[in-house]
Amino acid sequence: MARPHARWLLQAYAQNGGALDTAEPEAVLDRPPHSATVAGDVRDATAAMAADNAFASAAGVDGAGAAFGRYAADDAMLLTGRPHPRRGPAEIAEAFGTSRDDPLFTWKSWGDAAHGSGGLAFTVGEATIRSDSTVSSTKYLTIWRREPDGAWRYVIDLGSDRPAAVDVPLEYDDGRVYVPVTYASATGPVSLGWFILDTGANPTVIDIGIARRLGLPVEDAGTQRGAGRGAVAIGATPGIRLLVGDVPLSPERLVVMPLDAALAPSSGRAVSGIIGSQFFREHAVELDVAHKRLRIDPPDALRGADLPSA
Repeated sequence: MARPHARWLLQAYAQNGGALDTAEPEAVLDRPPHSATVAGDVRDATAAMAADNAFASAAGVDGAGAAFGRYAADDAMLLTGRPHPRRGPAEIAEAFGTSRDDPLFTWKSWGDAAHGSGGLAFTVGEATIRSDSTVSSTKYLTIWRREPDGAWRYVIDLGSDRPAAVDVPLEYDDGRVYVPVTYASATGPVSLGWFILDTGANPTVIDIGIARRLGLPVEDAGTQRGAGRGAVAIGATPGIRLLVGDVPLSPERLVVMPLDAALAPSSGRAVSGIIGSQFFREHAVELDVAHKRLRIDPPDALRGADLPSA
C-alpha cells in the first residue's frame, strides 16, 4: 500500500505453502491487476470489510462459484499453486463450480487486520470448506480495489491451508478455568488431571504431589505468595513435555508448589497445576465457556503472539 508523498510499503504478505502442479513460475506475475484509478478515503478499510462480509453472505446463498465471479474485478487473479493464475470473473467462478453447497465455503475476516488507503485495501481471515464428510480450514488474504462506480471488487485472492483447530474440554468452577493436561512420557501419555488456565501466570506450575509421582528432581527455590494464604515453599524442576488436549507445551522449567493443599480446601476439587502465559504466546486460543471447550490453534498455524493488534 502507498503512503501519500512516500514510497510504496508492504502492508500484507501471504504465502501459499502448497506444492506447485508444474514448474515454478517467474517471480513477477505477467499482466497483474492495475492499481486504483479513483481516489480513496479514510473509510477504505471499513468499505472493504463490508464488501468481504457481503461476499461471504453471497457464497452462503448462491454458492462459492457465483460469489467469486460476482465480486471479482475484470482483471482479478486467483493465486494458487498453479504457475498461471486463473483470471477474471468467469474463469475464477468456473474453478469453484456451480453447486450452492458442495463444497460449502464459509469465511470471516479479522476486523482489526484490515487496512486500506488510496482506493486499495486488504482483508485477512479464516475460511472453512465443507464437502460431504470432509472439513478443511484455510487462511486467506484478499486485496480489494475501489472501482470507478464506487463498488469494491477483489483483484487478488490467495488462500493457504490452515491446520484444523483442536477442541479441548474445559470446566469453569468458582471463577477459574480448568483444562485436562497430560505428560507425554517416553513410555506413553500420563494423565496429570486438571490444571488451572491463567493468562497472568508467568511460569507453568505443577503440584508437588504430581512432581513426586513422576519422580521429577526438585530444587529449593525459596518462597512465594499467591495461591492461597501466606508464603509457601516453592521448588523448580526442568521442564517436561506437556499436552493440553493434543496440543504440546514444553516449558523450559516448572515451578513446583503445594497447589492442591492450598486450593483444594476452598475450591472443593483437586488442582494439579497452572498453565500460564507461555501457552497463550504460542497459540491462538478461543475460550468458549458456554460450550465448555477451549479451541486451540496448532503450533504451525497462527500463534497468539502473531495475532493482529488494534
